[in-house]
Amino acid sequence: MYPMSFYSVGLLFRVGLERDPAFLGTCFAFRDPSTFITAAHCVRKLSEYDLGIMLPLIDHGDFIPVRRIERHQEADVAKLSTYRVESRELAPFLGLSALNSWGEPVMALGYPLDDADNVGDEIREGALGPTARLLTGSVQRFFTFRSPREYRYVAGELSFGAPGGLSGGPVFPTHEQDRVIGVVAENRNSTTYLYSEILEKEGAVMREEKHHEVIRYGIFVSLEPLTSWLLSE
Repeated sequence: MYPMSFYSVGLLFRVGLERDPAFLGTCFAFRDPSTFITAAHCVRKLSEYDLGIMLPLIDHGDFIPVRRIERHQEADVAKLSTYRVESRELAPFLGLSALNSWGEPVMALGYPLDDADNVGDEIREGALGPTARLLTGSVQRFFTFRSPREYRYVAGELSFGAPGGLSGGPVFPTHEQDRVIGVVAENRNSTTYLYSEILEKEGAVMREEKHHEVIRYGIFVSLEPLTSWLLSE
């Protein structure tokens, strides 16, 4: 049995008559069955006519059409207005959680792609289909983040990486699973020096080779600073 809010987490697709649907990322209903939140980079520069939402846990038939897109001016977040889904199972996340401090146990729910290119969280052509996954960990810190995609926002750093396709998914406290604190956006790599070795040839030093370990942390957009925008009509 899933928590009711899990039923509102969906897959965002580019739809159209000229091509097969293409998976863009994850999204979720927020406060209203006809309002969905996702990462702005997932919708790219597409129009509302190019987008459709699928809710795998709810049998509602075809894609839910998007009728309006509102992108935040700075943060990697977008609001999608849809036509109302007639389903008792669709229970949106109720709002924002106050449990958003450093070290807070959290979860991220979404549809990462198997065999996806995780560099920059890009979804490459030929990646295997999206698979529902619930990732668990903690918030390691909050900080002001300037994204390579030219977004700027208060970000939370997760103790786990964000696979390609998880972007746009909700981040919520383990102890309050019907309220969110953020939207998965991308990854940030940290390099840790391990050791170095001297490479020799015939007794002569050729070069020193350094070995590092790359640790990947997921980054999410903190929604609390965006409260006024989120609640605006």
